[in-house]
Amino acid sequence: MNTKIDWHYHISGRNIKEDILTLNNYLKDMNEVYVMASYFPLTKSGVSNYNLYYHLKNVKKVKLYLSLDFEYYFYQGYNEIVSLLKEDRNKFIGIKIYTGYQNIDFKSKEFKMVLNLANKYNLYVMFHAGYLKGNKSAFNPIILEDIIYNNSNIKFIVAHLANPYSSELISLLNKYSNIYSDISGLVDKKDEISETKAYVQFIYKNVKDKNKFLFGTDYPIQDYETTLNFIL
Repeated sequence: MNTKIDWHYHISGRNIKEDILTLNNYLKDMNEVYVMASYFPLTKSGVSNYNLYYHLKNVKKVKLYLSLDFEYYFYQGYNEIVSLLKEDRNKFIGIKIYTGYQNIDFKSKEFKMVLNLANKYNLYVMFHAGYLKGNKSAFNPIILEDIIYNNSNIKFIVAHLANPYSSELISLLNKYSNIYSDISGLVDKKDEISETKAYVQFIYKNVKDKNKFLFGTDYPIQDYETTLNFIL
């Protein structure tokens, strides 16, 4: 029996009680769901890591990502993350970084602090990659190659199959053992499904290790049924 895990699920915070009710219904059919706060740097809004933890700490089958803002509240967010990890390490799966949406100096002391934290607590580091919502540009995952290469002890997730950078993603997935990608958030319109399915299948065909693919919805952007359609 296959383990059903959603690696990329959001709580928006607009109505957190309603969000949690939806999540609880989803959990009936899943083994685990990895949830992150919908902190969105573009609008400087969303749920804090602590608020997310407070509401979900006792919900079984849920683990959390810790979101981190690099431009406005880095040290405040970093200290909050450290505090939460000391309080309840087992509740957290990784750290989400909004590459593309924020200018991040990968050689900075702040970024090194995050890598050290991921290494110390054995956390995944997830990067946004590919198209940026509300923006015609996209973040190319090849920019991350030196980071992946120089930190072989840390596991990295490049989100959204780095759409549209298929060749760059295929290269990274085939080259390095410590990188994965999820199939989350690839469509927000039903008429995009067939084109996107072809994109997913092309990458899947050309990546040697099929375990590099993680199931993820990016809910509420993409639902379970739509995501499942990409792999059937």
